[in-house]
Amino acid sequence: MTPGLLGAALGAVAGAGLGLLGARALNAGLDRQIRMASPEDARKFTTVRRLAGPIVIATTIVEIAVVFYVAAEVLAG
Repeated sequence: MTPGLLGAALGAVAGAGLGLLGARALNAGLDRQIRMASPEDARKFTTVRRLAGPIVIATTIVEIAVVFYVAAEVLAG
């Protein structure tokens, strides 16, 4: 396994952990907004809450994996 692939794999694992933390924090903030919002706005926030978590997790995994890949390639080469 090349250093870049190993770095990307480690980055994906780290990104998953950070993404889960970010999604939980985002959902906690949206839960507060949902409690304070009107019924119409609460429905909108609920839709955003449902979609935002997976997006945050996926983008964080990709971002951290790319950073780890580049770092591993630079350090190896």
